[in-house]
Amino acid sequence: MSSVPTASTRRYRLSGPTSKDLLAPDASSTDASEELVRLQSLLAQWLRMENVLVLLAAGASVGRGGKTLPNLERSVLQLLLAYYSDKANSELAAFIAARQGEVATGGAPGFEEWLSQLVTAHALLSNAKSIATSITWRSGPTPSISNLQLLIDDLRRTIFLFCALPLPAPTTTPTAHHAFVTKLLARDPSLGRTRIFTLNYDTLIEQALDHLGIHYWDGFVGKAQPKFDPSCYSLDIYFPGDIGEGKVRRYDKFLHLFKLHGSIHWWERASSPGIFAAHPDLAKYQTFRDSFSKTSKVSAVEFDTLSSTLPGTLGILPTASKYIETLDLPYAHLFRIFHQSLQLPQSFLLISGYGFGDNHVTRIVEDALINPSFVMLVVEPAPNPNLRSRLEGYQAIGARVYLLEGFDTPMSIGPTTPATFDDLATNVLPNVAWLEEWVRVRKIADGLRGVP
Repeated sequence: MSSVPTASTRRYRLSGPTSKDLLAPDASSTDASEELVRLQSLLAQWLRMENVLVLLAAGASVGRGGKTLPNLERSVLQLLLAYYSDKANSELAAFIAARQGEVATGGAPGFEEWLSQLVTAHALLSNAKSIATSITWRSGPTPSISNLQLLIDDLRRTIFLFCALPLPAPTTTPTAHHAFVTKLLARDPSLGRTRIFTLNYDTLIEQALDHLGIHYWDGFVGKAQPKFDPSCYSLDIYFPGDIGEGKVRRYDKFLHLFKLHGSIHWWERASSPGIFAAHPDLAKYQTFRDSFSKTSKVSAVEFDTLSSTLPGTLGILPTASKYIETLDLPYAHLFRIFHQSLQLPQSFLLISGYGFGDNHVTRIVEDALINPSFVMLVVEPAPNPNLRSRLEGYQAIGARVYLLEGFDTPMSIGPTTPATFDDLATNVLPNVAWLEEWVRVRKIADGLRGVP
């Protein structure tokens, strides 16, 4: 018989409206695993609600090489400095170096705000009827209009580079993303379809769904040239039952996916209006990143050649003005669906990797707090004081909001840290037998083909 759980054996803390720690062991408990059992029991109850929604953000991709916004900025600036140095563009190299200096001293605007200011500055200076004919920059050289446009374009493709994350097929061990989508599909098929909303540009979720043969609507219609058409979100997949029954049955392996801020496979084309989907090979971008991380050097020719194969202009940048951009198509459709979904009765929202830093997203979540049957679980390994205070404020007004965190989370957050996305998908959510069987069958098939 195991000993009473102690701080060294406990992994999770779950706080809610009525308790600071719903997983605290009972005084008579002698089972150290009781904590996880109680947590999974609560999750199982919430996952049986009619409408299950998921909101993922940057933290959900960190385990696969994704970056939080501050880390993304550091990587983007480092690569662009090396790129402009190799390209002998001294003006933009000095401009990027000045931005790095501001970031290091902590006196600079955030990455989103800085990107917004660059876009705004270019709009003011390139418009013949603009109210401003020049701008005095706080630091660094004054870039020409052509260099400013070049910088914005290079920022766009560099951000794409660091978000182009390949996901290995689960031939041996499924990744957290594979485990996550399969466990969501294990719900009772008579309930509503699971809806995954993500703020990430990467395609990790799509790759996991494709690997496992799971059907999903992502807003695009067509095969040769998939084009965004939000009407597909109102459709579902059924298959006929026995002919004599005269019935149809719902297809189980199916869900809805919403990319609220766009994606690295969304492109705009000058020749045709609308948003189109195209999935470039991500392996070559991984190779380029690996080389850069080892040498901190960039061949301008190689980077330009790599980017020349992109099928169009990438979607919106992560700027502070993205709230305005999301009022346009196709993003307006996606945010309207997000808002409407949270207002449905019996809705459970599972949030992972999101720090409530996007005001336009947070406002929609806060609107759902008036839904009397709404339940929200935020999974965060080490919540900062602002996030904790925000959630406590929700709980104070009676909202059924819960926070799952690591009991004694170390400063270094990794895939095995309690309450990360990887831990949630792999350990916390109940296991699904068919994923393990799929991997075993895949191994046998590869062996028969002679695949190592």
